[in-house]
Amino acid sequence: MPTDQPDPAPGDSFAVLSCLTPHWQVSSRVSAFCTTRTGGVSEAPFDALNLGLHVGDDEHAVIENRRRLQDSFALPGPPHWLHQTHSADVADLAVAVDDTKVCADGAWTNEPGKVLAVLTADCLPVVISDTQGTELAVVHAGWR
Repeated sequence: MPTDQPDPAPGDSFAVLSCLTPHWQVSSRVSAFCTTRTGGVSEAPFDALNLGLHVGDDEHAVIENRRRLQDSFALPGPPHWLHQTHSADVADLAVAVDDTKVCADGAWTNEPGKVLAVLTADCLPVVISDTQGTELAVVHAGWR
C-alpha cells in the first residue's frame, strides 16, 4: 500500500521518499518496504530515486539517493547491496567479507540489524522470514 506522505512543495531541496509496505503476519523484528522513484536526485532518464550503480547513472547521484534512503527510513545501517546476477544464488551475508563484491540474486542473514536489499525493475522482490523474525532473506525474483 502506498504511504500517505504529501508531495513535496515546489522548490524543496529534499523531496519526501515514499514506499510501499506489505500487510502481513510476521514478527515485529522484521520490516520490509519497496521504494518508489520519488525523492531522489538522479537526472533523466534515471529520475529520480535510482539506487542502482550498474545502469549508467551518475555515481554521486546514486550514492546520495542511497544516503537519503538510509536517513529517510531510519535504517539501522546501510543496506547490503548485491551485484545481482539473474541466478539462483543466495548469499549468506554472515560469511561475506566484502558484500560490495557479492554476486547473487538473493541474500540471507540471521544477524539482527542487517539491512538486506535487492533491486528490481520488471521483476519482484521477495522477502522470506521465519515466524520469530530471526532468519531473513530477500530475493530478486525474475519475471521469467
